[in-house]
Amino acid sequence: DVTVCIRDECGNETCCVVKVTFKDETPPVIDPCPPDRTLPVDENCEGHVPDLCPEALAAATDNCTPQDELTCTQDPLAGTVVGPLVDCQPITVDVTVCVRDKCDNETCCVVHVTFEDQTPPDFPGDADKDDVIDEVVSKYVPPANEDCCVAVDPDDFKPEAGDNCDPAPAVEFCGRSDGKGYDEPVCLSDSPVTFCWKATDCAGLEREVSQIVEVMGIKLIVDIQLQPAVSAASFTRCIHFGLF
Repeated sequence: DVTVCIRDECGNETCCVVKVTFKDETPPVIDPCPPDRTLPVDENCEGHVPDLCPEALAAATDNCTPQDELTCTQDPLAGTVVGPLVDCQPITVDVTVCVRDKCDNETCCVVHVTFEDQTPPDFPGDADKDDVIDEVVSKYVPPANEDCCVAVDPDDFKPEAGDNCDPAPAVEFCGRSDGKGYDEPVCLSDSPVTFCWKATDCAGLEREVSQIVEVMGIKLIVDIQLQPAVSAASFTRCIHFGLF
């Protein structure tokens, strides 16, 4: 209470009381606001809104309320599911973060959170991420001819790729270890031959894997020359072959 008095020259005085109330009307300051960010979607091609309040509170100050007594809210809430993405197109969410002091003064700022696909396609049997499909996927038995080669159609054993956002990532041939073309025969002399396959999803993310194709021979051809030359007389000789 403030007492205010007015007095004239004769000493007469009149007073009144003024009630003066002081209150905090200054909102907190968030400096800086949590930065915009880009986050990956999960295995279901969905994003999850992060908890931005710890960052906001760490950057907030107030003239009356201690920092550890400030409170924070955000909209949408942390953990809110966003998506899934459509055709691998990123989604941006505006997250409003507000810090409030004990006098209910509030300051808000907006954080732009973008969710995008950052996961390349994957291939079955590639769980270890070692870029090699583990098992020998195809074994061909060539015809009994001099070349010991077999015509193969790589499309017969082209692997299928999976992806968290693209239901059908494109798979294309990207080379052979024997230097031959896509549909040229595979020969026993070059076996095993490694085929390269590349998968690309709708976000343009790529992954290459190696696939082994093995040609199995079925006939052993042996040309035997005896030294020294033998006479025309009859004889018996045993030759043993060990196959490994």
